[in-house]
Amino acid sequence: MKKTTAVLYGCAFGVLTALGSTVIEAGLDYLKLFVASEPPPSGGELAVYIVGAIFIGPALETLLSQMAVVEAVIFRFGQKKWLAIGASTLVFALMHLPSVAHVARMLFVGTAFGLIYYQFRRYAKSVAFTATLTTHTVHNILISAALLM
Repeated sequence: MKKTTAVLYGCAFGVLTALGSTVIEAGLDYLKLFVASEPPPSGGELAVYIVGAIFIGPALETLLSQMAVVEAVIFRFGQKKWLAIGASTLVFALMHLPSVAHVARMLFVGTAFGLIYYQFRRYAKSVAFTATLTTHTVHNILISAALLM
């Protein structure tokens, strides 16, 4: 599989994870479990937010919570798919710990990202990283756009 194909899959998966996490967040909001965060950033804060949420965050999180964790679990325990995905999901969710409701949404998103990384690694680790990073970036773009509206 080529990296361009991985990018296309990543875009599609990014849209799906954004929709899924939005549905989860709406349900939590309806149940009054979601604690609203600060108002959207503006001015210079907005620029920092965009760089962090769309460029730096997805790259570091994909590297640390998907690539490093999945590869470490596979190295240590062998091809235990759900152990690797579960460990990756847990690390990803804990990286987003401001509230229990936010972590609940991140469990869904983290599972999707872990599954994408695991499934695409059969082609090459670089393809898996590209697909997961693209998914994460598209997800963050869509969620950020919705939050900033």
